[in-house]
Amino acid sequence: MSKDSHSRSSGGFGQQRPQWIYPPQSVLQELSSAKFVHPVYPLAKFCKIGMDNTGALKPDRSALKDMLSAVHKRMQDGICAEWLRRRNSWVGILEASGLARRLILKTNTRTALWLSFPGPTEVGVCLHHVYGVPYLPGSSLKGLARSAMWRDVAPQSTDPPDEVTEIFGLGGDSGHIGLVDFLDGIPLGTSEILTLDVMTTHHAKYYAGNIPYPHDCEGPNPVL
Repeated sequence: MSKDSHSRSSGGFGQQRPQWIYPPQSVLQELSSAKFVHPVYPLAKFCKIGMDNTGALKPDRSALKDMLSAVHKRMQDGICAEWLRRRNSWVGILEASGLARRLILKTNTRTALWLSFPGPTEVGVCLHHVYGVPYLPGSSLKGLARSAMWRDVAPQSTDPPDEVTEIFGLGGDSGHIGLVDFLDGIPLGTSEILTLDVMTTHHAKYYAGNIPYPHDCEGPNPVL
């Protein structure tokens, strides 16, 4: 976080010099001197909001870089190793009894969760609410496994087969719980597992509800 409440942003404003109107200078000073700031704060509660030369309010997209730096520092501090050690202290007992199974998985491509972030930048990432590091929620892993089994057992069925609902459960008023639980996926190592990327929205007016149908006349809108 910069202490200069009127400094030029490196993202979102081009060559314009915005006037930062949020957060207050006192908050920026406290954040800059804090021992630990949760990585999601630059994206959400304390994302700098500025006013450009046209009077429009825009978020400082360099907050994404601030978030990456904070996440990488948490990874280097060994927070994930400690998280894994504490979990293994009790999961190991279940595993020895045949009641749990531990898997080490690696994604084949880049993975992004929680992109629809309810914050000023409107771009987010899945960070643990306490530890501030990327992780794979157990609910996402369970949904992935459920979809894979459904695809293998009954790929043409529009309703989940009994084999799937018996293991993974069934929602609704007449539903029931499943037979398995999935714990959150913890990242291994201390490497920089997050990187900036560019998403290009090709139909911004359509998504905003300003036109009834998408078409190729709209200009793309790259988003960092």
